[in-house]
Amino acid sequence: MLKVRGIVVALLLWAALTVAGQGAPEQIFIAVRDLSARLGRDVLLTDMDEWRWEQQRFPDTSLGCPAAGQVYQQVPTVGYLFTLVYRGTTYDYRVSVDGLIVTLCQNTTPATPVVPFTPGAPYSNPLCPAPEAGKKPFMRNRLLPGMEARVDANTPHRLRDAAALTGGVLLEMPGFAPFRVVGGPTCADEIVWWQVDYNGTVGWTAEGLDGDYYIEPLPPPAELPARQVIYATNAGQVALLAQTQGNLLPVLSWSPTGEFIALPGGVGSDAIWLYDPARLTQPPFQVAGEERLLSLAFHPNGNQVLLGTTEGGAHLWNIRATTPIAEALYLKTHERNTIVALYPDGTRFAAAGVNAQTTVDVDRAHAIVIWSLQTVSQVVVLPGHTAPVIDLAFSPDGSWLASADSSGNVMITNVAQPATRVMVNGGGVRTLAFSGNSQFIAAGKASGSIDLLNPATGAVISTLNGHLGSVNGVAFSPDSTLLASVSSDGTLRLWSTQDDRNVGVIEVGERGGRDVVFNPAGNLLVVAGDDNRVRFYGIAAP
Repeated sequence: MLKVRGIVVALLLWAALTVAGQGAPEQIFIAVRDLSARLGRDVLLTDMDEWRWEQQRFPDTSLGCPAAGQVYQQVPTVGYLFTLVYRGTTYDYRVSVDGLIVTLCQNTTPATPVVPFTPGAPYSNPLCPAPEAGKKPFMRNRLLPGMEARVDANTPHRLRDAAALTGGVLLEMPGFAPFRVVGGPTCADEIVWWQVDYNGTVGWTAEGLDGDYYIEPLPPPAELPARQVIYATNAGQVALLAQTQGNLLPVLSWSPTGEFIALPGGVGSDAIWLYDPARLTQPPFQVAGEERLLSLAFHPNGNQVLLGTTEGGAHLWNIRATTPIAEALYLKTHERNTIVALYPDGTRFAAAGVNAQTTVDVDRAHAIVIWSLQTVSQVVVLPGHTAPVIDLAFSPDGSWLASADSSGNVMITNVAQPATRVMVNGGGVRTLAFSGNSQFIAAGKASGSIDLLNPATGAVISTLNGHLGSVNGVAFSPDSTLLASVSSDGTLRLWSTQDDRNVGVIEVGERGGRDVVFNPAGNLLVVAGDDNRVRFYGIAAP
């Protein structure tokens, strides 16, 4: 769970800083005021040793903390559980959404199961050892070995002969000087250090200190050009337009308008990276948390991103200046490794992972849970998979939920009638995508083939052959006339869905692609790879 230490004020998009993906609803101040009255002194949220919050849907107005002899309305009530740690004492508060119910809970066995809270240290980079007592935590790293990077300002930056502040200065790299990262990280003196090659001189340089970054991934040299919409008739003209790098996971999600594309940070960069295709030469905006991210999906409102984490949580983060509280919702959906998919209208989401956190009497090991974001409750629990779910997606019309597991099988669920499910022996399916008209599911397979499935029956309509390695990502164009696929064979292929022809083949690097998406306008393809590169493809307008 995210450990929070303060309210995040309005986010200034594209400012050159990292904003903590943390915060709490305003009801927390009701609990703080109540605590102040009980203690007889003014206490502020910033006075807390630790604090966290969680939104839950309780079965009655006791908010999971019934008092002996008290009668409660037996109606489902949405409220907040606030854990405040003040001067070593933990206070368990329950506050209803309307703020009318405020309870300091002394019940050690609440009616609704609550994840135990263990106070933790501030975020420190997991690639580094735990900071010594009294030392600052290590910052997130945006770089990795093999990347091209640069000094991020006009101020010279020192290159040392050792990864330490006591290391001798070899030279000073001028502002915006490019270099290559060849080794690291080494963590010392509260700093993440990288070994770099600058014009043939190899030495160590600091990534940053106290939240300020001194070096950054090298951005593209120019902005993206104006582009044509990609069709089967011009797909052979698709070419690489730009690329960038970062400590990223190869998971892509477009905002509804195509204004931003989001990726989760890799280990040591526990944050959302937001790129603006119209300002690609500018550093990405980042919203940071304290858990490792696995998956993400933009909400249809364009202001929020839903996240799944290795700790089994689902988080809804606000990313706009108009919504200043960064974390809007947290739910513990699974024991670990949660991946998420949003329902088309944003009212629900599906979560898959290891050991679903539910009281429903089913095999919970690999169960999928559909949650309501409006009532903060479980809508349905879907057993059926016998191995971890690695991909899931709702159809654009909301009729179907498709999921693939690590054994290569596919389950297709009728959302309106969840008991109606089709299991497909997928023969090594690695990735799924629905067509925009919801008539097909593209299922990329480890063998290199792609099956087009009928979602109602699971039957294979046709099979596309051409890739020589595992198909890791598939995506339909907005009008469903094209299918893009990326593979470990190092290629991006484009297929006409009208006649199943392969109408374009593009090289995407030796290590290939892991995910691919069209932008909503259909004039830009983005590929994320295992080499930590994000590549932008299209057809430049004449």
